[in-house]
Amino acid sequence: MISTGTTIIEAAKFVKAQGARSIHVGCIHGVFSMGLQQFSGILDDLVCTDTIPTEVSKITVADLISKAIKEVVN
Repeated sequence: MISTGTTIIEAAKFVKAQGARSIHVGCIHGVFSMGLQQFSGILDDLVCTDTIPTEVSKITVADLISKAIKEVVN
């Protein structure tokens, strides 16, 4: 989960200082309470699931949740 984004930003800055040429981040649950603009210029790519719809929600979990519900109900 990315809530405020401060941990990801600090981690990205650290690995860039170590020589990383690009930073690609993925998460399951993107809250982004401080907005997405804070990642601009720090991350090369940010992708998350659609548990909370945002402009970076590129992976759907609908089928996974649907299957889990069916297993519980049946």
